[in-house]
Amino acid sequence: IPYREILQSSVDYRTAINKVQDAFVEKGYEIKDFVAVLEATEKSMLMESNTTVDSFDKNLINNSGADVYVVVDAGFNTNPEGSVGSIGLKAYERSSGNILASKQAMTQRYRKGLYADLYRIAIAQIIDDLLKDMTLSYAKKADKGNTLVLRVATGSDSLTDLNTMTSDSLPLSDALRLWIRKNALNGRFHVQGSMRDLIIFDQIQVQSKSQEGYF
Repeated sequence: IPYREILQSSVDYRTAINKVQDAFVEKGYEIKDFVAVLEATEKSMLMESNTTVDSFDKNLINNSGADVYVVVDAGFNTNPEGSVGSIGLKAYERSSGNILASKQAMTQRYRKGLYADLYRIAIAQIIDDLLKDMTLSYAKKADKGNTLVLRVATGSDSLTDLNTMTSDSLPLSDALRLWIRKNALNGRFHVQGSMRDLIIFDQIQVQSKSQEGYF
């Protein structure tokens, strides 16, 4: 189901997202408004031939320009005894997709609880711990470095592919592996898959800060 349809048909989801955004703003974080990013992504995807859910999700995340994106899972339940709300938050590093922090909370049951208040209460229970775990995850980068993803592909009409021999008498794919091993932090990298026209390095560790001071 397209995100816009979900947001238009479910006021509780919209409320949950807004409450999460408010919580980050109150903690002093600069955020990207989800609806604004959604609209920009929809416009850009009109010019793309591939409009699958997978490609839209990737474009939505990349168009945000954020260093971290947070997935919100929200729900509430009402019965004669009152209402209870729950919130699940997972923070991911945009560049690698690695999870930085994950927290869940559920409120007690309130007789006259509105879902907006329930979400606010649940978020308040976990936001500090979520941010603490995110901070610790980023602190580890000083030793482990940043994780990057690299995709190298050749065109269908190219005379060169990843099996083409280089001047070092190595297939181009092997030459790429050797170069990345030499330049990655402590030589750490991982290849997700390799074909004749595509190789995907799903994890390449690089220094968090270069000698010149650039990140």
